[in-house]
Amino acid sequence: MDPTRAEIAESFSRHDFARAYAHLSEDVRWEVVGDRRIEGRDDMVAACEASADYLDGVTTRFLSFRTMAGPDFVVTDSRAEYVDADGETSVVASCDIYRFTDDGLLTELTSYTVELGT
Repeated sequence: MDPTRAEIAESFSRHDFARAYAHLSEDVRWEVVGDRRIEGRDDMVAACEASADYLDGVTTRFLSFRTMAGPDFVVTDSRAEYVDADGETSVVASCDIYRFTDDGLLTELTSYTVELGT
């Protein structure tokens, strides 16, 4: 059974990127507001893999995680604590807005992130 749009978005926002790969449109766009814009499936997968490599050495604990879904969109709102290999801790608030095509492919993602400190 295919995952729902909400499950795809939640997996991505929880850094389980690979679960979303099969559901990316070829012309997907990802805007990380204030940082960068990624266009195309291949570039998005590459960015996700780089992030996953970094996160492999980081302990992540979600302090809150909420999801809202509509017919063609999903929004996740979360706060997560990250602890790196040196013991450095940061807390990040994130809001991800996902847009899907009628056939269920992720076509657009807008991410807002703010580091809150420790």
